Amino acid sequence: MSNLPTPMVEPLQSSASSPEPQRVTFTLRDSLDPDTTADYDNRKANRITFLHPGYPDDDLDNVLLRLSAFDCEGGGLHHGTALSACRIIAGNTATGFFKEHRASKEIDLRFDELLLAKKYYFYVSDSDNDIYPIVPSFQHWLFPHDDFPAEWSAMEPEDNEPPAPPPAPSGLTAYVSARDKHCRVSELGGSDYFARAHLVPAAEKDWFDANGMDDYNFNQQLSGKYITDDVCNAMALRADIHLAFDDKIFCIVPKESKWVVQFLGQTARLGNKYHNTSIHLLDVSARFLYARFAWTIFPLLSGFLKRQSARELRVRNASGEQELKRLELPERIASFPALNSSSRSVSPKKRRLETTDEAPPSLEAADLVSSSLDSAPSPRAKPLKLDREAYLRAQRPTNPLLICCDYNQAEDDARASLPGRPEWGGRHLCDLCLGVDYLEDRDHDVGIYHELDQYGRMMLSGGVQKCKGSTSARVA
Repeated sequence: MSNLPTPMVEPLQSSASSPEPQRVTFTLRDSLDPDTTADYDNRKANRITFLHPGYPDDDLDNVLLRLSAFDCEGGGLHHGTALSACRIIAGNTATGFFKEHRASKEIDLRFDELLLAKKYYFYVSDSDNDIYPIVPSFQHWLFPHDDFPAEWSAMEPEDNEPPAPPPAPSGLTAYVSARDKHCRVSELGGSDYFARAHLVPAAEKDWFDANGMDDYNFNQQLSGKYITDDVCNAMALRADIHLAFDDKIFCIVPKESKWVVQFLGQTARLGNKYHNTSIHLLDVSARFLYARFAWTIFPLLSGFLKRQSARELRVRNASGEQELKRLELPERIASFPALNSSSRSVSPKKRRLETTDEAPPSLEAADLVSSSLDSAPSPRAKPLKLDREAYLRAQRPTNPLLICCDYNQAEDDARASLPGRPEWGGRHLCDLCLGVDYLEDRDHDVGIYHELDQYGRMMLSGGVQKCKGSTSARVA
């Protein structure tokens, strides 16, 4: 737990008939000013339980989800973040609100104030009764194109022309590297080695396509398995921060009209360093960030879906439309395999390579970008399995002695915040596994990089930029 400033509490006029809630705010830090301190209290007890009023309080049957409340000392959660999460799982309702007790009044808090109680009931005023239906998973969720929340759409700047033509999928990593130049979360702490991270994961390409999310792509020519490989759906993240992002440990939400890192899970050091950090995003769509937020939140419903009671649900049918269904537990388990899954992530880098007649897929190892072009093999690297090594050799003709690190161990060490090897510059992977010998794509788009370099300098000096149908955060 960090040394925290005392939360700021606004003085209130007392009222005998309708007392106002305590209004607590929070402190942010800017990613460009690492010496500042943000509010963060990650004690395990600091979490808030959200209850469904349509089910009885007995045996925790109405526990909808729980969210970590790290936003102030003693436990507090950004009201707007909690409200966004509950509205999404209730089918994009615009009329949801919180009560502390069934018989109490709706709480009166602004978007950027904090929830302080340990539990709240989430009500939907446009529902015929309290048993409003829940969307069970990200795959069944419909993106709210026509009802995009005002607090998120307010992040959109003025529309400007993009700085350079969109890259082909093979050039996405190099484009994002040239545009962002640093990890967007750690900024100067992630300038050497960082990864191109999708907002809507590549593994969710079917959801992406079915929901027409390509309308927000800069590159309108993308389709099929490359449909998510757009610059507006990608940002640069340091390797360990990328792993935490894919593990749903944190998300990015609007607070005080800034994009802010919100940690939802426990970490050894990352949360203490980056929770409530405002970050500066270039050409990143607010729609994709909202979809990423939903993707992060939906797994938290598993406890609600695993209870014995029948559940009223909004499920997507074969035609792509939502319909209401009342499902018992055995039906839910049969319908939603994720309830029995122990998989922690659907990140595409966890999927095995497949051989097809199409262009070979790019490897996620190649998405890790380095400022160094040294491709000497690591002394502790071990050979890949023969079939995969043969595939990689064909993709990396500049390195006939290709060998590879233990990715699983690297993930475990990074997640535990253990230091990397000194001979690898403190990293957990060697240069080969960071993909620094992937020079062909970079050289292919070299003409774009000069324009992007000038564009990046302009952005860091105070400009703003928006891709087609997308948004970027303001740059301080």
